[in-house]
Amino acid sequence: MRNEAQDGVPSIRGDSMKMFHSAARVSLFALILFSLNACSGGGGGGSGEPTAARTANSAVSQMGGQVEASMAVMLAADHGYSLLQIVDGIESATLGSDGSITGVAPEGPVQGLITARRTSARNHSTSLIAAALGDSEDGGLNVLQAILHAADQGYSIEQIIESVLSNSLYPHGYIICLPPDRDAGRCDVDGEYLVPAHGRLGVFSDTPNITDSEEPSNEDSDENSEQGSDESESQNTWPLGTWQTDGNCPASENIVGATVVGSTTFLEGGVLGVSWTQTWDNGDTNTVSSSGTWTLSGSNLSIFVPAEYSGAVSAGSSSISLSSDFCWSVTLTR
Repeated sequence: MRNEAQDGVPSIRGDSMKMFHSAARVSLFALILFSLNACSGGGGGGSGEPTAARTANSAVSQMGGQVEASMAVMLAADHGYSLLQIVDGIESATLGSDGSITGVAPEGPVQGLITARRTSARNHSTSLIAAALGDSEDGGLNVLQAILHAADQGYSIEQIIESVLSNSLYPHGYIICLPPDRDAGRCDVDGEYLVPAHGRLGVFSDTPNITDSEEPSNEDSDENSEQGSDESESQNTWPLGTWQTDGNCPASENIVGATVVGSTTFLEGGVLGVSWTQTWDNGDTNTVSSSGTWTLSGSNLSIFVPAEYSGAVSAGSSSISLSSDFCWSVTLTR
């Protein structure tokens, strides 16, 4: 179910354009490869409080890479270690690459979801998971930080594994509803995110509370009813939801043109999900599922990527037009 980013970016024409080629390559991918800084939120937290950002950086430094550190953390959870035990193991440098923590017994039972080779519909091989982690990292996701946030949100190791394999894991530990063939829980009432199997843990100070209770409280219901019209309620939730996306980057003397089709999903907390397919004028295609951030300030809607795509909008509108300073323009409709 993974979408794997490919490097098939058309080259820049002309012998004297090598430096421009590098800049254009980054700018063309800016539409789909999102800025880590925009998505991960940095270190944060007081000096005495663990943060997912700091913990992830420590683990990556110890293990030698995102994929290796992520596998160690997921294996530890599969062995039955709690999130707090895993954090302590990283801070004390006693977490091994096989998921064991020196001198510590797991608080929970072994799950048996990660195996050397797949032996049932319930488990998955280490090689498959490692490949999926690599795809997520290539797509611009700080994958270990997202995994730690997801565990802190209350997602089980099974839900995290399935989200990695289906490319459904987003920054801050937000897991969107899984594809029908991956049964690891239920969606919230709005069909936006997977409901965590457990309650929120609150281990990290930089984990945002993006998976609030799916059922509004009586107080919230009264508040909404007092707001009155359907129009104001629509404006309060706009532009949340999924939008059909069409865009283009016209060909010029120095670049090969391309079009894009797919979907863009605006989630709560400024989280953005995209599933786009680019088709270049030379016939190459590139399909990417990734994540980013969005903001709505007054009448200006912006999608934040290494370049910014923005435009004037009207709350409640069913059509959005955004453009960048490079060449891309995209239209979102629903």
